[in-house]
Amino acid sequence: MRQKVSLIVILSALALLAGANLACAQSGVAVNFTSVVTGQTIDARSSPAQVTSDDESALESKGYVEIGTISASVKSKKTDVDIAQQLKAAILQKAAEAGGDVVLFTKTAETGTTGKNKNMVVSEGTVWRNDPQLAQSIAISDIASAIVAKEYEKNPNATPEEFAADIFDTPATQPDSTQASPNADTPLSSMLGQGIDSAEIKTWLSSLGTPEIDKTSAGDNYSFKSVGVYLQFNTQDKLDAIFLYSEGVGGFQQYKGDLPFGLTFQLTRKEVENILGPPDGSDNDYDVPAISKTNIFANYSSKDISITYNTKESNDLEARIYQILIRAHH
Repeated sequence: MRQKVSLIVILSALALLAGANLACAQSGVAVNFTSVVTGQTIDARSSPAQVTSDDESALESKGYVEIGTISASVKSKKTDVDIAQQLKAAILQKAAEAGGDVVLFTKTAETGTTGKNKNMVVSEGTVWRNDPQLAQSIAISDIASAIVAKEYEKNPNATPEEFAADIFDTPATQPDSTQASPNADTPLSSMLGQGIDSAEIKTWLSSLGTPEIDKTSAGDNYSFKSVGVYLQFNTQDKLDAIFLYSEGVGGFQQYKGDLPFGLTFQLTRKEVENILGPPDGSDNDYDVPAISKTNIFANYSSKDISITYNTKESNDLEARIYQILIRAHH
């Protein structure tokens, strides 16, 4: 009996010692959060954030928005499971305090060998918040900033009054956003070649809703999935191509406006060719967002449009329109 009591005492002492060591290690954890959101109020979350395995595009598609970067470090020459867990717990708690719901880890308990991270174990990641309204506010702010920057480049010496007049020279009447076209009498092709700061383009963009913006070396791309529209601007910020999608293709909802030449997404390939004639070619020389290049692609260069069908079979005449591309005439 005395041996059992002694064993219990020893085990209890060891547990207390381990707890003391753990508390000591935790107290040495340094956590740093850096916000990437400006001009927005973000409330803290009441419970710790969660670890996510989704990538950035998947998070964005679910309504999450990145609100900052985060890191945690502890002085140690080597890492172990306990240190990794301490860093993770510290990051998830700090992320919640900053208003985050999930953390996408980019580094997990790695030992630094140079610079300020030498003899430190570090975990890092990005903090995301499930807040579609915040995402919309940020996207609108990004568009406004881009427009302001373009106006400033054109006339850096303008007075504040002249500057405001240049930016807000859009018509008072806005088009029907469910139609997603400039107006009832203007075909989409008339938008091609216009600059992003033109009154007509700015009015149209505002009617389409909040875009996902992808900046590339070839120009900026604007994706409006809720209305089935994808726009490509070239390096001169002129509209170079318009993609119109049918329902469900690449996460897009169906474009509800008028299609060129009286086409509809319900038409088969055979019916399209009865209207437009045979295509000039079927080789896909254009990278169509959200659609595989193996899908049948019919090019009508004389009409400045191309059509992608929901088939990979070259002789499938019952295939229907997946997407229509209207491109600037060169």
